[in-house]
Amino acid sequence: MGIHGFTLIELIMVMAVIAIIVGLAVPTLHGFAEGRRTAACADEVVALTQYARSQAITNGKIYRLYLQQGAPAKYWIGVQQDDGTYGRTGDSYGRDFVVPDGVSLRWIKTPQQQDGGQYIQFQPSGRTDPASLEIRGPGTQVIDIACYSTTELFHVVTASDRAKGLQ
Repeated sequence: MGIHGFTLIELIMVMAVIAIIVGLAVPTLHGFAEGRRTAACADEVVALTQYARSQAITNGKIYRLYLQQGAPAKYWIGVQQDDGTYGRTGDSYGRDFVVPDGVSLRWIKTPQQQDGGQYIQFQPSGRTDPASLEIRGPGTQVIDIACYSTTELFHVVTASDRAKGLQ
């Protein structure tokens, strides 16, 4: 019984096949990562709106979601201070959330605020300003987030929402 092994040619051929498979998979994985950035941004915005609503109810203070366009675009949560002004929440949710590269975030419908600002308010009563946002990713990827009435939560708009005319 002798020891059988692979020849150098066989090993090179296996390595070549592996390199071809990896070369074909990398562009697909790159596109997947780009698409996930848009969805992750949408998930983060929805989570922030739910956090702001629950904190407004818990703390008995008005919370706001702000969007800032530009480079880099960002969004954050503010809270009403004791003197009536608005500032950061003082926790990790009050920090700036930067919109990922290649992704844009804009208001579609936003309430007309008394001070002329563009933001969404979350009241201690649990009511929320109805509004909608658009998150646009690379290519044609668009995700809408909306709250259609003062008593519902913000959510990603689904195809069935669009079919019902809830936009």
